[in-house]
Formats: sequence, structure tokens, C-alpha cells
Amino acid sequence: MERNTTRTSFAQKLQEIIDRYNSGNASNESYFDDLMDFVEKMREEEMRAAREGMTEAELEIFDLIKKENLTKDEEQKVKLAAKNLLHKLKDDKPTVLITDWYKDTQTRFQVQAAIKKVLNDTLPQSYDRAVYSNKCDIVFDHFLMMAQKQNSSAHILLNLNLLLNISVVCNQFEGVLLASSNSLQSCGFFCAFWFSA
Repeated sequence: MERNTTRTSFAQKLQEIIDRYNSGNASNESYFDDLMDFVEKMREEEMRAAREGMTEAELEIFDLIKKENLTKDEEQKVKLAAKNLLHKLKDDKPTVLITDWYKDTQTRFQVQAAIKKVLNDTLPQSYDRAVYSNKCDIVFDHFLMMAQKQNSSAHILLNLNLLLNISVVCNQFEGVLLASSNSLQSCGFFCAFWFSA
């Protein structure tokens, strides 16, 4: 699900299986069968991008912009729209998705405009204005969430690295204190022995 946020239904299904097992409502055999079915569906989903002739990122965008009851021809156009959109946002020069693009109003508008243009130019005619507008919003919100999540992850990694460095320093300092403490204790025992004699 890290690679494709549209797979939340799989997480929900797994949680349902776990909850049912924990509540004791299903026999172990039923639970095992449900778990095996779940694993098989996950395997099929993992191979879907290759079957569709898409990358994981393209498949994720495809899943976000597709709608119900597409013809085969319309489905191909939606796949092409997903590929074109990713290319426009990430590969075209000048690059639209620059670092921290979501923090500036102007770059946000540039990303929104690029999404609207690509989807307007490539989605099938069966996408009316309401569906088109909804899909543009969904895709923009997706990229916004991913950028914020990536930034948050970077901060978490930075803070984790800082904590690890502090931990190493503390462990080294603790070793020095412990060695000093042992020396002081030894010195104390020696002094106590010397003065008591």
C-alpha cells in the first residue's frame, strides 16, 4: 500500500479478517481460508501493473482517475492519461513537481493547471465536467498528500538520525562515566582501606 494508496481496501479486508479471528466468530479453518484468499488477491494485485502495461505509479493514477463502465477504448485513453500526467508532472522540463511545491501558492496553481490540462486533453469524452473536475481534485489532493507525507517522512528520518547520533554520544559518555565511576569506586575502597589501617 505504500506503493499504491488506492489499495486501502486490502488493508481494511485484512483488518476484518484479524478482527473476526480475535473475536472468535470464525473457526480456525474459516479464518485460514479467508487469509489464503486474501493472500491470493494481494498477489494478483501486485502483478496488475505489469498486466496493464504500466508502472506502479501510473497504475495508482489510473486507479484514481478511472470511472465505472468504461469501454475498452476509453480504458486505454484513461491509461494514457495517467502515463501522460506523470510524465508532465515529473519528467517534462521545466519540472512541475519541484521540491516543496506545495508550500507556495503559485506552484500549487501550476500543479493544478498541469493536472487540469493533461486530463482535459486526454480523458475520454464520457467524462462530463463534474466527473472531470472531481478527478482533477482527487489527483491534486493525492499529489499534495504524497508531497506532505514525503516531507514529513524526511523530517522523521532527520529527527531519527539526530536521535541516533545523540544516543551514540550518550552511550559513549555513559561509558566514560561508568569507567570514571569504577575508578572512583576503586579509589574510594582503597582510601577507606588505607585510612582504616
